[in-house]
Amino acid sequence: MVEENFLDLFPIWGLFVGFFLAFSLAVGAGYWVGLLAKRRDAEALQQSRAAPGATAIGGMLALIGFILAFSFGMAGAQYEKRRHLVIQDANAIGTAFLRADLLPEPHASQSRRLIGDYVAQRHRVEETAAGRRNRLAREEAVHARLWAEASAAANKQPSPLAAAYIQSLNQVIDLHTERVQTIRWLRIPDLVFAILATLSILALFVIGYHLALNVGSFFFPSMLLVVTYAVVFNLVIDLDRPRGGFFQVSQQPMIDASESIAADLKSRPPREL
Repeated sequence: MVEENFLDLFPIWGLFVGFFLAFSLAVGAGYWVGLLAKRRDAEALQQSRAAPGATAIGGMLALIGFILAFSFGMAGAQYEKRRHLVIQDANAIGTAFLRADLLPEPHASQSRRLIGDYVAQRHRVEETAAGRRNRLAREEAVHARLWAEASAAANKQPSPLAAAYIQSLNQVIDLHTERVQTIRWLRIPDLVFAILATLSILALFVIGYHLALNVGSFFFPSMLLVVTYAVVFNLVIDLDRPRGGFFQVSQQPMIDASESIAADLKSRPPREL
């Protein structure tokens, strides 16, 4: 099962350098081809001024800008969704922990301890795919144990209180699944970035060609455009990337929930039966 996009294999700074070099080479290649055309045909300069070259360039840049803006909106929405899911997950775990007291013993104490162990792991970020798979397996194992405790408690003493806890536990499991699926699948496809990069390279090539024929100098305006494009590309990729970038979702709500539950468990140890 693929858990990462191809671009996730590269660090953000490496992607910036790669985009900067690719875009710079595109402008430079276009400028060089334009100089060759200008030297071979002295009338090319006059013809290019009469041709709608600037209009074509403007249209290409507008199209690329629209697609970039659309991609930025998608990445920003995904970032906000991941951020809100952390808050919802922390709140759901806290509610389940409080409602675990409604279960009969020994299920109440066992469930509270399991929830405490579970939330202590939720804010940790695994750097490797193997580490993430192992963590996911541990969390799903805790879900199974919590559900077994809840089922045993409900069978032993059916009541609306046990049903309230089961509802909270079900929400914890659902939010965990939603967070996993959001991180794994709710991403901008690599194909979108590939198309954007290709269109940008073509547009910058044409810009370099146009500058060679009409301006005779390309360094400052083209380099400013190259840096802008590289920064925007990296910004979109960083927002879309769930881990390993500069714009990481804060896990502070989960940390606060973990500390609160740990303090409660310390002040109220499991009851002796």
